[in-house]
Amino acid sequence: MDLLKKFLGRKKQERAAPFCTAVIVAAGTASRMQGIDKILCPMGNYPLLLYTLIPFQNSDSVDEIVIVTREDLMLPIGDLCRREGMHKVTRIVKGGASRTESVLEGLHAADPKADLVAIHDGARPFLPPEVLEHTIETARTRGAAAPAIPVKDTIKVAKDGVVQATPDRSAMFFAVFKSLANIADSTFLAQLHWSSNIYNMMPFIASMIILAFTSKNSMAPKAEGIPYDKGSR
Repeated sequence: MDLLKKFLGRKKQERAAPFCTAVIVAAGTASRMQGIDKILCPMGNYPLLLYTLIPFQNSDSVDEIVIVTREDLMLPIGDLCRREGMHKVTRIVKGGASRTESVLEGLHAADPKADLVAIHDGARPFLPPEVLEHTIETARTRGAAAPAIPVKDTIKVAKDGVVQATPDRSAMFFAVFKSLANIADSTFLAQLHWSSNIYNMMPFIASMIILAFTSKNSMAPKAEGIPYDKGSR
């Protein structure tokens, strides 16, 4: 009985502190910035990427950081991490042709013993530590989590250039960072190779399904029939 208690107690302790890998995706081509690379763009005295990394570096819940970036940025980012003491950065890997492929490269580079994987955009600095911690804890208990903030903009649903509906903003949220999923319980999907992508996209797929079935109930009568003008946005 004592041996059984010892075994169960050890399992409980291990699950209370899952190994968490943060995958920071920073492999964009800077096309929207007209060639100015925002990842290493200086903000104050430091590059933007450093402000993105700090919350993960300082978090007791994050065990390692994997950075996915362009090939030409691998050395500069490596130098930055060494210089600024980002010791949780264990790997810097080359991204793919799309964001999805870059995320997959980051997942492949994660430590095999990772229970949780947090995916975050390298160009989104200043993530509040409490948001990160709450998201990791929620993912630990629920299997997956995606932090979000209420949408403040007015959203219009349009078809053929005509506004059809105005969804209720109280039911809509903007994702703060992409997703954090428990990969320990998706073993049979992992064998299909693409399972991690689908698993991490589930919160967004669920949101789209919910909106598809609820948007009709939030229609604004005054907005119906108004021609949709892109230039007025």
